[in-house]
Amino acid sequence: IIKPTKHQMVYFVGDSRTVGLQLALGNSAPSNVDFVCKGNQGLDWFRQTGYRELLRKLSKQSRKTKKAVIINLGVNDMSNINTYVVYMRKVSENLKQNYNCDMYYLSVNPVNSAMIKSVGGKARSEAQIASFNRTIYKNLCSGKNKSFTYINSCTNLQMKGWISNRHDMGIYDGLHYSNATYLRIFDYCMRYLNR
Repeated sequence: IIKPTKHQMVYFVGDSRTVGLQLALGNSAPSNVDFVCKGNQGLDWFRQTGYRELLRKLSKQSRKTKKAVIINLGVNDMSNINTYVVYMRKVSENLKQNYNCDMYYLSVNPVNSAMIKSVGGKARSEAQIASFNRTIYKNLCSGKNKSFTYINSCTNLQMKGWISNRHDMGIYDGLHYSNATYLRIFDYCMRYLNR
């Protein structure tokens, strides 16, 4: 497991996929990596609960501590994209100015829409994800005054392959990943942060 070296603390913020990441790491998670996440959530949860929880964790650290925050939200409410853009810009400004955070947006990672359909899950398409990621990149992660640095693990997984097998328990829902896939996402993020 790769440890963060350029940041003294790293916070992953997200939905069930981030919960999955935390579970896959288990006790091997580096001591300077922390999580704020809840299954089946999106922007409303972040505004009402997640953000406060993140601020509480950040304020326990010294102002001088170099921190990274990785946001990985969107797969559960892709139609909220415009609100994401506006709200996340404010979040980024606050965390950069007041908490000494480097801000990262982790791409919404791939789904298998056929698998999702076969288990009766909420419809999500590959095209929706591509569109969400493009909008996040264009509006939050590019240009001189960008709010976030974009971590594109989605393209990496699409090129190198990924497995939908929730926690290796034989649940092929097209949305959640095998432990090995979660660990690859984690390593990809750590390599990116440590560059």
